This record gives sequence, structure tokens and C-alpha cells, in this order.
Amino acid sequence: MDIRRFVQELSQEDRIFLSRAEDAFAVASEKCIEKFSAFLDGRQQMLARQAAQKAGFENFLLFGGMPESERRILGCFPYYEEPEPDKFPIVPLTFTYRTADSLTHRDFLGCFMALNLKRETIGDILVGEGRCIAFFLPQAAEIAETEISKIGRVGVGVQKGIVGEPPLLYHTKKEEGVVSSLRLDCLVALVCKVSREKAQQLIRSGLVVLCWQVCTDVAFTLEKGDVFSIRGFGKFRLEQVGAPTKKGRLHLIYSQYV
Repeated sequence: MDIRRFVQELSQEDRIFLSRAEDAFAVASEKCIEKFSAFLDGRQQMLARQAAQKAGFENFLLFGGMPESERRILGCFPYYEEPEPDKFPIVPLTFTYRTADSLTHRDFLGCFMALNLKRETIGDILVGEGRCIAFFLPQAAEIAETEISKIGRVGVGVQKGIVGEPPLLYHTKKEEGVVSSLRLDCLVALVCKVSREKAQQLIRSGLVVLCWQVCTDVAFTLEKGDVFSIRGFGKFRLEQVGAPTKKGRLHLIYSQYV
């Protein structure tokens, strides 16, 4: 993914984050000390990669507890040290409860936040039937492990580590369609099953988030792997772009998060 396609206008918060990332690169390269961030969202990870490219710093890794993690920590390492996942300060906790009880991602996150844990101290929260696995920074994990015995009115057990097969972070279903181009308005029209004019209205109204930031450019060109969401319609990922047909149209495969 070409980060420069998305990261063009920076907010003050972005600039502060980039400054901290650059400081971490400098500490790792000049003082030979490992540096780790808190958990980062997708946009912050893009900014971190951009900062690393600009600084010429390559000895880093983004990791969140599992290879497919969405929320990840930036780890910066001295030149002589191999970036490895087991060096990251990440503590997984497994919460168990009766399968007859129904708990959601929102239930667990709300409970964690009620303990005054900041969002950046919490990684992915994977919820399945009767089990949830959540990733924390060490201090936050200690608080959660000690303080939590119930989520709402549901009693839960807490155990350090990943117990059993982790639940899926997301469930998706594959869909197919044909578009005239990879413009954003064409993709939005396809996945929302609306007219091109309606799709442009959604985009210009700021209802479309592309790769973690609002995009109001109806003509923005997407690429394989791009993730976008439309308020009221859901979240999608462009999986595959087929060869043009004789009429110049493109056959697409995309995933819808469910």
C-alpha cells in the first residue's frame, strides 16, 4: 500500500504522534534501546510506516498479539536486534462465561473503560461463544485480571494467556460485482446498491471512511486491499480486481464485514 495516497493532510494530533514515532526511531538507532508505543489504530499505523520511511528506519515491527491483529503496537529495535513478536509488552487475557449468555465486543470494551483503562492500553477484543480473548498492555492487564468478575450481570472467569482457539476478529462474506472504474463513487454505488449520484452524495457528505480517514473525493482511485466503510451500510474490503472485459468494465471481488 502506498501510504502517500492517504496521508496528505495532518491534524495536530497526527503531528504529535509522528514526532513521538520519530523520537522512538532515534532512541532505538542512537541509544540502542527498545521502544514500544501503546496500541495503535489503523491510521496511526499508516503514519508510523510513513515516519519510518521518511527517517530511513527499517528495524521496526507492528504487532498486536497475533499475526492478523488490527490494533497493533509499534516496536522499534536497535540495529543488531531482530524484531520479534515475543519481545512485545502484550498480555492476552481469556474471559470465559456460559455459552447461554450473550456478550458482545461493546459489552467487554465498556467494562474495560469503566475501570478507567485508556483505549490505547487495550488491543483487539475477540468475542466468541462463551469466551473472549482480549490483549492489553501489562499494567492494564493486571487491573483487568484483578478487578473483573462480571461483565454486566454475567459472571466471567479470567485467565492469563490465550486459552483455546482465538475467536475471529471479524466475520466477512465475499461478494462480486462489475464496475466501470475503481473510482470511489463506483465502489460505493456497487456495495451499497445505489445509483452513482446517490453514492457521490454519501461521499461528499463525509459518510465514507477510506483507510481510516474520511474521504470526500468521489474520484479517488482504490486499489486491492483498500478498506472502506459507509455510515449506515457497513465496512468493506476490496479483495481482487479482474482483467477488463471487452467493454472495459472491471469484475471485482470484495468482502463485507458482518
